[in-house]
Amino acid sequence: MSPGTGSSWQVRGDNFQGVGRDWRTRDWLVSGGDRALRGDRGLVFTPELSLLTFWTPPTTAQLTIETMPPLAAEGSDILLLAHNLTENPLAYAWYRGERVDNSQLIASYRVDTNATTKGPAHSGRETLYPNGTLLIQSVTQKDTGSYTLLVTKDDLQTERQTGHLHVLRECLLSDLGVLAMTSCPRQPTIETMPPLAAEGSNILLLAHNLTENPLAYAWYRGERVDNSQLIASYRVDTNATTKGPAHSGRETLYPNGTLLIQNVTQKDTGSYLLLITKDDLQTERQTGHLHVLRECLLSDLGVLGDEFCSD
Repeated sequence: MSPGTGSSWQVRGDNFQGVGRDWRTRDWLVSGGDRALRGDRGLVFTPELSLLTFWTPPTTAQLTIETMPPLAAEGSDILLLAHNLTENPLAYAWYRGERVDNSQLIASYRVDTNATTKGPAHSGRETLYPNGTLLIQSVTQKDTGSYTLLVTKDDLQTERQTGHLHVLRECLLSDLGVLAMTSCPRQPTIETMPPLAAEGSNILLLAHNLTENPLAYAWYRGERVDNSQLIASYRVDTNATTKGPAHSGRETLYPNGTLLIQNVTQKDTGSYLLLITKDDLQTERQTGHLHVLRECLLSDLGVLGDEFCSD
């Protein structure tokens, strides 16, 4: 064997498997099962070397759900997009919530028959497409929550993934900079004037941030709407005031929703609820609080400059 001119080689042994040239050292290399020959520098015996090649199968992308748009305005349409689906699915099924519950099934789709079946949670606004995407039209805030996609693969194994839908009022999206609309109307508030009232004085429960076109106002004693505790109601269209069972003869309800109570006593201390009926017949409510104290206590508190309370 002659790896190079002027060099003669005689190698004893077997299992030699290859000849090559190391161009960094200009040596010839012969590799074998348990020996290696290096030309021009003598014979070198080395242990048997094994080269192991590891093959890693490609990583399968996980199923994901994308909500488009991420924040939806009331009344808009949204898509729950399914990404990285298995290549040959047998069926899809969408559920309301974070688990597979047949009572919460929105719709299922069989690929082989191209058939869609609606479930108990189908509201009539959902469409399930053959690619696994779910369309929900005219969303409301009640649609906010989790949605789970169950995919049945061709080997009958299943995989699932959950997406989340967030529905907000358009004005809130405007406040967040998502939509260029006016800001949300402020909620009604009740201001008590004065905040601390002396016995025998008059107080006002002032209504702020009322709806633009109210149909009616109603004031109740307490923190809930209870007709037995109705003080008075006012109809805007007829300009008519109706007194209720809780009217003491000292209350006046004004057309702007403000309630006047004259000659208050400590028994008047408590909560007062204003119910507003809007022009779309929706209602909103807010509660105010009245605190009536003896004049001498207000003096002790520095609110009035009268005599101190006697023991």
